[in-house]
Amino acid sequence: MNQIETNQRLNEILFQLGALRDHLQLVEKQIAHKKIIEKRRLDKLIRNRGLSIEDSEVRDASDYYNFMIEFHLPLFLRNTFLVSLYAVYESTVTDVADMMKERQSQSLSMSDLRGNLLEKALKYYNHILKFDLYVNEIDWNRIKMLLELRNAVAHSNSRIDMIKDNKKNKISAWESQKIGLSFRNGYIIIEEQLAESLFASVRSTLINLRVRYQKWKGPNLVEGIYPQYF
Repeated sequence: MNQIETNQRLNEILFQLGALRDHLQLVEKQIAHKKIIEKRRLDKLIRNRGLSIEDSEVRDASDYYNFMIEFHLPLFLRNTFLVSLYAVYESTVTDVADMMKERQSQSLSMSDLRGNLLEKALKYYNHILKFDLYVNEIDWNRIKMLLELRNAVAHSNSRIDMIKDNKKNKISAWESQKIGLSFRNGYIIIEEQLAESLFASVRSTLINLRVRYQKWKGPNLVEGIYPQYF
């Protein structure tokens, strides 16, 4: 891979993180907007028909409002965001490993190792490349959480009953810690607080990895070329 291709690959990290940031902001704006619209619709129903909160029609409309705002939108907007977030982390870690492998003339690839992506990456960076995969333990623990939650979304459609017991126990422990993860109607729901913290950890970790790789390989890219993504 020549210098231009390497620079392009490294700058893609910033573009992808920027797109993820915009994605999450749009998700939260859509949920907030839908909350306002559905509340107005509920208030209009009560006002125009002279109903009270005890009427069955109002209870049905209120149940729909709660279902939409508290369950349906978070499930299919925030939860699926985690799949894209993890994909960017995985591709970036793999790309940087491949670039370092080429520069070090290593014969062994990360894909030759056993385990999930995080296990393989940790072994490959530490033992083959002799380069830290991460520098912040809190961020690393959140990325490990991201992997478990991403798998639950991608492989089990966020359904608790479809998750293996050992994984379910781990997720249940996180739910009990009140960190922005909840169980509703038999599904895992990611709340805004947790989505933001997972994104922040991925962003911080990948930008740090990018900067450290630049310093390791020699001449840096021009810093500040895309400052809005830092």
